[in-house]
Amino acid sequence: MMETGVMLDAVLGILMLGIGMMMRRFWQLVDNLRESDMTLHNRITKVQTETLSMYVQKQDFEQAVDRILSRIDRMEETLLHREGS
Repeated sequence: MMETGVMLDAVLGILMLGIGMMMRRFWQLVDNLRESDMTLHNRITKVQTETLSMYVQKQDFEQAVDRILSRIDRMEETLLHREGS
């Protein structure tokens, strides 16, 4: 029959081996998540950069709104002037 110390060493060795394998798997999963996150981040950045050029810039938008509002004001003045005559 095995001595208690040898059996304890064997159990602890098997336990440490199991913990080591679990830790290795955990770090592999973390590395996979990092790679997936970096890939997703790069895709989002690319889409964001591409779509930025597709939209109207803020300054251009504000100029267009100002032109539209000034035309509406002129139309109102014209209508009020016609009604007043």
